[in-house]
Amino acid sequence: MVLGVGLLPTAMILAAAIPPEVKSAVDGSTGYAPALGFLAVCGGLLAARGHAAGRALLLATGLFVLSLTFRSLDARLCDSLPLGTHFLWHLVNGAVLAILLVAMAREGAGPETQLGR
Repeated sequence: MVLGVGLLPTAMILAAAIPPEVKSAVDGSTGYAPALGFLAVCGGLLAARGHAAGRALLLATGLFVLSLTFRSLDARLCDSLPLGTHFLWHLVNGAVLAILLVAMAREGAGPETQLGR
């Protein structure tokens, strides 16, 4: 909990500092950088502690990167792909949420899993 309180605002400040050229190149997907960073750090810390949810969070992080890739490429590929890739962004994000919900249901959030301890 303590980690999350400091990490999320820090990630948001860093995301705001991303140069406009980068934001444009990824079609505005940099707004998701705080969530991606938070998920990766929490997954890494849990995995390092040997907690079963750590692997699930790291898997969700990888899928989130994939979904952001689809989101970022959508506008550029729209002319060559009639369906675009935006729908893939939504489908993969659904998988990310499913993995996170299953991990939460299986592993719970008892005091032994709190990252700030």
